[in-house]
Amino acid sequence: MKKIFLSISYLLIICLASQAQQWISYTNFNNVSQMAFQPGGNIIWGATPGGIFSFSSTDTVLIKHYTNVDGLPYIEASSVILDSRHNKWIGTLGGGLARLDSAGTNFSVFTSNDGLASDTALCVAANGQNIYAGGNGSISYGNQSSWFSLMTQQGWPLGNSTQALGTRNDSLWIATDQGLSIVKIPSLSSIGNISNWFTFSYYDGLSSDIRCILLTDTLSIIGTANGAARLVGGAWQRIPGLSNQVRAIAQVGDSLFFATNNGVKLWHQNVLSDISPGLLNYNVFSLMIDGDRRLWAGSAGGLCRYAGGSWNNYTFPGIASNYVKQISVSKTGAFWAIDGNRLACNYKNNTWRTFTNPISGIPLTSITVDQNNNAWIGLGWWDGFNNSYVLKYSEDSLTNIFSTPQVPYGCGVWTGMVDKDNTKYFTAYNFAIFSVSPNDSVWTTYVDPSPRGAYINAMWIISIAKELSGGLWLGSYYNDLTYFRPQSNTWEHFGVESGIPDINIRQIAVDNSNIVWLATGNGLCRSEYDPVAGILRSDVFQTNNSPILGNDIRSIVIDRSDNKWIGTENGLSLLTWDGKWSNYDQHYSFLISNDIQQIVACPHDRSGDDIYIATAKGLSLFCHMDVTQVNPEQSYIAPNPFNLAKDSYIYFSNLPTEARIDIYTLDGRSCGTFYGPPAPAHTLSIRPDSEFSRRPVSGIYLCRIQSSGQKSYICKLVIVR
Repeated sequence: MKKIFLSISYLLIICLASQAQQWISYTNFNNVSQMAFQPGGNIIWGATPGGIFSFSSTDTVLIKHYTNVDGLPYIEASSVILDSRHNKWIGTLGGGLARLDSAGTNFSVFTSNDGLASDTALCVAANGQNIYAGGNGSISYGNQSSWFSLMTQQGWPLGNSTQALGTRNDSLWIATDQGLSIVKIPSLSSIGNISNWFTFSYYDGLSSDIRCILLTDTLSIIGTANGAARLVGGAWQRIPGLSNQVRAIAQVGDSLFFATNNGVKLWHQNVLSDISPGLLNYNVFSLMIDGDRRLWAGSAGGLCRYAGGSWNNYTFPGIASNYVKQISVSKTGAFWAIDGNRLACNYKNNTWRTFTNPISGIPLTSITVDQNNNAWIGLGWWDGFNNSYVLKYSEDSLTNIFSTPQVPYGCGVWTGMVDKDNTKYFTAYNFAIFSVSPNDSVWTTYVDPSPRGAYINAMWIISIAKELSGGLWLGSYYNDLTYFRPQSNTWEHFGVESGIPDINIRQIAVDNSNIVWLATGNGLCRSEYDPVAGILRSDVFQTNNSPILGNDIRSIVIDRSDNKWIGTENGLSLLTWDGKWSNYDQHYSFLISNDIQQIVACPHDRSGDDIYIATAKGLSLFCHMDVTQVNPEQSYIAPNPFNLAKDSYIYFSNLPTEARIDIYTLDGRSCGTFYGPPAPAHTLSIRPDSEFSRRPVSGIYLCRIQSSGQKSYICKLVIVR
């Protein structure tokens, strides 16, 4: 039985390793919440919301950045310490406790399934081979093979959150949001004896919200929400003049340093001074002393070193923010993202550039890249009474700011798209849409004359897609689904009575068969529109009738192979072109977060597309998967029979790459030769009334499908009236 289990485990490791090669995680890891020093190699280890990093204090260079793809169980790391064997212990905010071995290569993970109180570890401490982890109203402890936990609801004085831990000799110091406790721990099991606990109740007028602890052979100091104090003769003495929130404390000789929400403060010879000028960011979370007795500060903007009375600052390359709201990718592979206030572009050589919003006070709301690799950024407020703007960026810089009269006053630009002819379309508040010609010279506004919904004068169009005949599908937050024909300026509305599951339509995509896919707040909707009858026929995929991960659909993207990538509140679902489902989430794959904001597909090469997933905790890239060559004998024609009175397109699916399709009447007369797309796409749509070389009539037609190096295949098509 053990051999079987080991075989299964081995296969699982191989499977996960294979998956890891397909995933890349991009994060911002400049917000350094805690640090630890490894003296042997003069290495600084830092815990950040974007993973952990190792940094050479001697060479001042980044050694490695670890994310969930590298084995970290959860991207948000709260703390990092080293034990006596130089193993790194990392507390995470949802993945439990991780141990990175002394070589920095292999992770082991411990969770609530192993005996921890929860999978959230706010702080960690080590005493020999014994490890302690503080959580929300809990503390977990173990010797790496057995784990135990204590919780507030069991009567232990742990408050709502355990915020810092420290050890000295045979004592464990526990800082919580409701006070400080000291526990005598001559053995690991003694922590469970309440008689070993002593809790302070007074801190010389300071808050009982204890944020950090510094323990040396001669000093015992705590940092609180409004200052710091040292323990002298069993009583606390406040550090005079210090009233900031103290997050970390460090000592060099007779000098004490305090990391606060307003810089770094120095206490020397009973004098408090501010040494913050020159800091990269005054919002400081952590402090550390390296082997050369130099002070390092972890701030919200990066790593800072204090030497010779001045600061040297170090930042790491990455996206501007881990909360990625919208993304777009250019043909050259430049990645653009916005987080509400800034945008960042990643070039292929992994050089990141961050641009600041030039219009202060108005948030960035949308981004799309045109056929010339320019990024178009929409700005605006929801109320419609403020001016709105559209920004145009090259890959290097801002090239233009468009406002009134091009952009309608007070429109609030919510989303955008670019068609194959490089016409740009933007959706707006109060105005339905406006378009920009391929050369940017003509701006046209289209207004729905009869908006419907909860707010009669507020269109709130938040999604847009163009279908094969040139019509535009518009999704609204309040006003149903709208079909707009720019050529005739006609508008049609479809509400829940038409079969769509919700009027909150976040994103729209049109597949190779001209099927409309809607990402709604109540499921994924597949709709076919009959323009003659004006009828929308819809099918809805929800958790009760399909394998989809969730009903709150945030994004839907269709790649060149006609696969549907669906972002939900519970992770990523994939509906392949042949109707098969796959699911990916942060627990069973290498998706960085289940909280998906948007998805885009970007061509990788002839074999497949890369899928970029914007989440609330960073960006995941699912690298392309090779598409197996399709056997032409598996090609399909739909609809078959084709009804001339109601059907518009004939769809050939599952075609081999660069297929040639010849259509003949039964007596051998040619109706035309058509060519399918190259891999990875394998679907072709044909409109008989305009694309056949002779007028289509009722009857039987023969379709010959062939591709280089493959045997030809003939199938029948029936056309009726």
